[in-house]
Amino acid sequence: MCANMSQTSPWAVGILMLWSCGAIAQEAEKRDVQEQNLQKQNVQKQSVQKRGVQKQGVQQRGARDQEALEKAFSDRLENAIFQGTWQVTDEEGLRGQGKLSDPKTDRYTIVSAKKMLNDRWLIMARIQYGEKDATVPIPIRVVWAGDTPVITLDELTIPFMGTYSARVMVHRNFYAGTWFGDCYGGIMSGQIVKAGVQGDARVGNVAGDRVVPEVVISANPKTGEVVFVEISENAVDFTKGAMSGEDGKSTKTSYLSVVRREVPIWKRGKGGTLVLSFDRMMGDAETFMGPVAFDTDTEDWHGSRNGLGSIFGPMLGKSILLKADGGGRILSASGMEDIFFEVQDHASSMFLFAQMESELTDDAVKYRWGDSIWAFYPDEGVRIGDTWTRTVRRNDVYLGQLEYRYRCSLDGVGLENERRMARIGYEAEIRLLDGAGRARRFNTLVTFQEGHIEGYAMYDLERGEIVNMSETERSTAIGESDGTQPGEVVPVEFKRTVERTMRILTADERRAQREPVKTDE
Repeated sequence: MCANMSQTSPWAVGILMLWSCGAIAQEAEKRDVQEQNLQKQNVQKQSVQKRGVQKQGVQQRGARDQEALEKAFSDRLENAIFQGTWQVTDEEGLRGQGKLSDPKTDRYTIVSAKKMLNDRWLIMARIQYGEKDATVPIPIRVVWAGDTPVITLDELTIPFMGTYSARVMVHRNFYAGTWFGDCYGGIMSGQIVKAGVQGDARVGNVAGDRVVPEVVISANPKTGEVVFVEISENAVDFTKGAMSGEDGKSTKTSYLSVVRREVPIWKRGKGGTLVLSFDRMMGDAETFMGPVAFDTDTEDWHGSRNGLGSIFGPMLGKSILLKADGGGRILSASGMEDIFFEVQDHASSMFLFAQMESELTDDAVKYRWGDSIWAFYPDEGVRIGDTWTRTVRRNDVYLGQLEYRYRCSLDGVGLENERRMARIGYEAEIRLLDGAGRARRFNTLVTFQEGHIEGYAMYDLERGEIVNMSETERSTAIGESDGTQPGEVVPVEFKRTVERTMRILTADERRAQREPVKTDE
């Protein structure tokens, strides 16, 4: 009512006050009452204004006290148990055409919640449902609805669990929200209670009810062993401006490479050498002349005028040598120069050769088959939740020296395909060091802007090396292209996204690729 009165005319307020008191008096008495009411109104207006200032002060203090809200949220989650129920539905239910399942019990023990940067937090959580029981670090966003935090996950892969999205509100000592998997989802709700302290269970050391010791993650391939290393890439390049038009144009390329890896000598803690021989090259590219595809496993490149065949074919059976130290750092790569000249003899007139020329160097090979796989070794004992950094560099023949700053973390340790694995999460910032980062490609001057990589690697604790990894790389650049008129310059934008995987194959697995099993139709 006070807020409304502050927007009402004084005369209307006076009349309302008179009628509310049932006043019937002479004209003089009315004037006295009106004057009194006007005075009351002024007092009320001042009171409203004062409360407005106080309310504004509360809001200002709320902004200043965001740190206090975050601390209270962290304290509430530390050593707490989310216990309640969850329900699930399938694709039809997600479309509103199916029902939720009956409620099932779930339980999540939060070891700690720590704010990282901006709205990013890291929660150490023990997750228990069905036969699953693991303690893992979970990076989340916390979005605030006033003074109420909402835990936010978007397509987050939880080690040994799966990939999920969620919105979970925490209010006082209760939680409620939604969650989604690949093609299913549902709701959850329950109560937050404090757990009893059990032993010396520190952050990063807990898996279930037992303490996980440090695990040593270091490069230790087996001397004399022969395996095959496969790298696949699926890239989407988006170009806007010049010949691509204002709406832009996307092109796709896919490549798969397999090398035969031998380890002539390796000493733990000291390092050794790796001999890599090109065993399979497969590509599928979109060009201005149409799609081009080639696979050395199924096609004969000799005499072929296919651009990819002329590039990949001469590489088969040729070897490169990597030298690494005991800490998992690739010291050098050699052998690519001779391969380059042989490829050049066969493919120098091919349009695709000009595009791939920068990949046929020792520096490119060192990064592709060495640093990009070995950059995640901390070479020391680490526990779940620990983080470490590594920096590697490579020289791009067009842009100059690029630096990759990796930030890694041990996300979890558990069994996968009956082998004890450690999952390493990582991200990397790509930046230029020497040179201006400007390169002329054909009729376009390209300037590198930024790049970022995020992914995970699986380290086999029995083999002593990373056996598979998956990552996404995104980069942007701008350019200036020659226009249709003399002296005309047209701005161009470039965006590139690459989905990349690596895995180690046994000799039998590689043989199965060459000789796929035939089935009767």
